[in-house]
Amino acid sequence: MGTVRAKFRVMSTTQQWDGWASAKLQPIIPGASGEPSPENDAFWKYTPGGDADVRNDDGQFVAGQAVYIDIEADKAGGWICKVVSHEDGDTGEVTLRKRNSSDHVRLWIDNPSAVAQFTAGQRYAVTFSPAPLGEPG
Repeated sequence: MGTVRAKFRVMSTTQQWDGWASAKLQPIIPGASGEPSPENDAFWKYTPGGDADVRNDDGQFVAGQAVYIDIEADKAGGWICKVVSHEDGDTGEVTLRKRNSSDHVRLWIDNPSAVAQFTAGQRYAVTFSPAPLGEPG
């Protein structure tokens, strides 16, 4: 399996009373930067739906910022694929959960070859990195 990349936007961050923090993310949408963006259009075309809810104790995520989510098979990875469903011949849903955590990433993917790279029960490495809101600069 190669790397499957999605582009999401941090919709909100929450600081809890007991010290931990979380971030909610959703797929980037066309026009998210306020200007036309072929990159955002392409990501929207192939991952038009989904969500992520992840811990944010280190402040990595900031509301409004865009992030790339890179996913690749890794036997030692800390994320497990819980659901792979094929809606029809072209689309599917993939849900990954971080082990020993409530963190999750769910993607609706409109690319059959990308959906085919996921297997329920298999471990994956999931990394988050900053992304440009519009076109890469």
